[in-house]
Amino acid sequence: MKRIIAITASLICCMGNEMPAQAFWVNECAIIRDQYAQSQKMLSAAGAELDRQFARSGLPATAQSDMLATDKAMYEAMLQHNNCK
Repeated sequence: MKRIIAITASLICCMGNEMPAQAFWVNECAIIRDQYAQSQKMLSAAGAELDRQFARSGLPATAQSDMLATDKAMYEAMLQHNNCK
């Protein structure tokens, strides 16, 4: 009788654990997109400041566009690698 109760409890427990497991599922694509948006904001500000400094020194001011393009390529590769659409 104890064996039947133990088996039944195990089956009920295992069958009921599907939803809790889904609650901990992580949407990697959403995380990558959020990180990309944050990265673009930060790099845009940093690149603009570098461009101002370069312009004062008479150098070409392409830091912001270069940084944003490199960041975009990196995050697009990450999204593609994770099969994000």
